[in-house]
Amino acid sequence: MISDVLIKIYLLLLIVFIPFNFRFLLYKIKPLKIENKIKLSGKTLFISDLHIKDNFFNLGNFLEKNGIKNVVIVGDLFDSPKYYKKLGKNDRERMEKIPKILGINSIVRIYFIRGTRLHDPDIKEKTLNFIPLGKIAEFDIDGTKIIATHGDDLSDGILAYIISRVLKRPILEKMWKKFARINRDTWVIFGHSHVAKIDEKHRVASCGGFKKLPFVREEPYGILVSDGCVEIVWIH
Repeated sequence: MISDVLIKIYLLLLIVFIPFNFRFLLYKIKPLKIENKIKLSGKTLFISDLHIKDNFFNLGNFLEKNGIKNVVIVGDLFDSPKYYKKLGKNDRERMEKIPKILGINSIVRIYFIRGTRLHDPDIKEKTLNFIPLGKIAEFDIDGTKIIATHGDDLSDGILAYIISRVLKRPILEKMWKKFARINRDTWVIFGHSHVAKIDEKHRVASCGGFKKLPFVREEPYGILVSDGCVEIVWIH
């Protein structure tokens, strides 16, 4: 039989594990703060989890073909801050190279939501076409209200992937929205799980991931916002 001491140890570990891995549960103690509010117009594409190392992307053809004006990167743009630092001597020089790495021309503006510390640098400066917005931002896109955040408060990355893959529904995302006390008419778009999903009733969505990782498959999907419509799109 399990002793009372072991039971207490297991309960203590469980109490520590739950808030550590599902940090949004603590929002009622420490309310969420929206760092930036941005007003945009035109088709806007939300993508996440590109995990750039020394690789290049060619998003330009897809953006031009679909008339997309704005791109919001919802975290984990880089695989590690060291790959960002390799791009140049200072933030401005590095940021000017990011659109080229993504294959995006100067007409499209890129907005950057920072992901986990393990992957993304904390960029303070901005250029005309690359605008860092911190950990969370609120958008008004032609009247459609959207909050974008990477989602590392949902749970640990691999755990978020497993939960999303097994349940095939944005359960954690809906819980996050509830605990964060977001208006029900406002959409919330996440990254982090590498699994593309959408719940139109509860207005939550998650981008896919552009990088194949151990136990995690590549899923190059994004969330497109256009004329009040929010939908998953395959980026090819």
